[in-house]
Amino acid sequence: MILEKAWAKLKGTYQHADGGFIENGVRSLIGSPIFSYGTSGQNADTVHAALVTANTNNYVMGCGTLGSSDTTVNSCGVARSHAYSLISAFNLYDTDTTTVLHKMYMIRNPWGVTYYNGTWKHDDAGWTSAFKAQVPHSVDPTTSNANGIMFMNAADFLTCMDDF
Repeated sequence: MILEKAWAKLKGTYQHADGGFIENGVRSLIGSPIFSYGTSGQNADTVHAALVTANTNNYVMGCGTLGSSDTTVNSCGVARSHAYSLISAFNLYDTDTTTVLHKMYMIRNPWGVTYYNGTWKHDDAGWTSAFKAQVPHSVDPTTSNANGIMFMNAADFLTCMDDF
């Protein structure tokens, strides 16, 4: 909240700070080069490998959707024309922890709510206790939607998000 206030002060008002692209805020806050990619035409495995590496190296990550208004949602139930925090790119493994079964993303809507309706949503039957135990930062994927956190697999990420 403090960073949001600082950003609004820098921009002049909250209205001037509303909307825009995640790259602008991150570039202003950390002052480092920013790389942005569209999801269209990307390979899910290649994107996931790159984002897992970025996550391991503690990069600041985000993703977003395109559209004319954030009052509409895409087919995934995700607000259009909106930026999201990409908290983590990670894998869910089988019981012997050697075989990757699912390539996953933990994403947070800064509004603190999510209506994501795809695979791995909060009430998906796939969230076994073994998989829940593998989620980073001790986040419970079955209740975190109340805080705006959603989980997507690699294929849904390329469908539901437009850039990262």
